[in-house]
Amino acid sequence: MICDTVSSSVNALAAVTIADLIRPYLSLSEQQLSWASKGMSLFYGAVCIRMAGVASLMGGMLQAAISIAGVVGGPLLGLFSLGILFPCANAKGGLAGLISGLVLSLWVCIRAQIYPPRPENSRPLALVTHSCKFSGSTNWTANTEENLERWVCGNQLNQNLLAGT
Repeated sequence: MICDTVSSSVNALAAVTIADLIRPYLSLSEQQLSWASKGMSLFYGAVCIRMAGVASLMGGMLQAAISIAGVVGGPLLGLFSLGILFPCANAKGGLAGLISGLVLSLWVCIRAQIYPPRPENSRPLALVTHSCKFSGSTNWTANTEENLERWVCGNQLNQNLLAGT
């Protein structure tokens, strides 16, 4: 069942690529288009296998899905925003922005997988409430000098405690 779904998806990608990107620009015979479609199926199948291998190295399934969605979603949002906000943009500029966005976000994703953050940078920060003079009955939505002074003094006290002074 899963192989049928993957096979039909790969063949659909190849057919759409041939119909929309190759046939309008190149005058090829039906036999040449058939070979090109088979070649595109092979290419897309290899890409799917490669992506499955990369996803297995990314940790959990949720992390891999979020990473891949982020790599693809960011540049697509940029392309959509370009088309909506700048009607004078053309296809060449949109394609150049999409490809450069994909390359940059893919580079960031790969670097994050190869070089994860050090443990001292990824641990939870300490929550220090020692000597905190916060009263739960204070109305913090009112803009008064007294509340601002309490907030500034409280933050300085917390910073001093975190620094160890």
